[in-house]
Amino acid sequence: MVSKKKYIITIVAVALLAVFLTLTIGNVFLVEIGQKVFLSKDEYIELKEMYEKYKKQEKVMEIAKRDFLYEADEKVMLQGALQGTLKALGDPYTQFMTKEEFDALMQDTEGSYEGIGVYITAGDDNRIVIVSPIEDTPAEKAGLKTGDKIIRINGVEYTADQINAAVNVMKGEPGTSVTLTIQRVLPDGSQSMSDLQIKREKIRINTVKSSMLEDDIGYIRVTTFDMQTASDFKTAYKTLKNKGVKGLVIDLRYNPGGMINSTVEISDIFLGEGIVTYTKTKS
Repeated sequence: MVSKKKYIITIVAVALLAVFLTLTIGNVFLVEIGQKVFLSKDEYIELKEMYEKYKKQEKVMEIAKRDFLYEADEKVMLQGALQGTLKALGDPYTQFMTKEEFDALMQDTEGSYEGIGVYITAGDDNRIVIVSPIEDTPAEKAGLKTGDKIIRINGVEYTADQINAAVNVMKGEPGTSVTLTIQRVLPDGSQSMSDLQIKREKIRINTVKSSMLEDDIGYIRVTTFDMQTASDFKTAYKTLKNKGVKGLVIDLRYNPGGMINSTVEISDIFLGEGIVTYTKTKS
């Protein structure tokens, strides 16, 4: 026989357990019963705010999928939305990259890749502009020059907003060829258009070249800063010092930039104690 006191304690315990489970499940877990899902008030508010924030984008994609003449790929549109979100900040160095684009960037900074050997950038007219051909590469041997514009690759037109796709097409197996349609401004101000067939090679980017000039003046040219540049620079500088260099010219003309760690490591050779550079973050 259960005493009245024990009975009351049991009821209170069950009630407390029920309250605990209700609060725990309601605030931490989603509870699915049949065709319904129960969630806490905070989670409901969060989902509602998220819906309100992105419903316009969803509506635009629905209209595109319904009315666009050609196929409107939802994955492509979402990726474009991510790219546009950061582009809207107005900072050319803040951008969204896919995994493939990031991998390609990392490959470029390693100091070697398979392609034609050219640095390119986006022009003001949305054309792909050659910053400079890399020395001793197929691009330089084919006659590409700083300021040339790449209009078509293998007969397909590419604009600056398709620059990553253009890079992927220009890269390829060594020994294979790619055809570039080049627009060039001539000395008299007129423009020429020509097709250049370029054979791809394994590109080892020699970013540092050095020599001894007259009067024991050393000369080091740095074409870009990749992961191997600092090491190559130190080797070149040591060679010049062993030859009795009395002065040094460091040539950075047409250098498009690159890895900041390499620039710091090279600068540290010549600067005294102190800050070489610094980065500023929001925090």
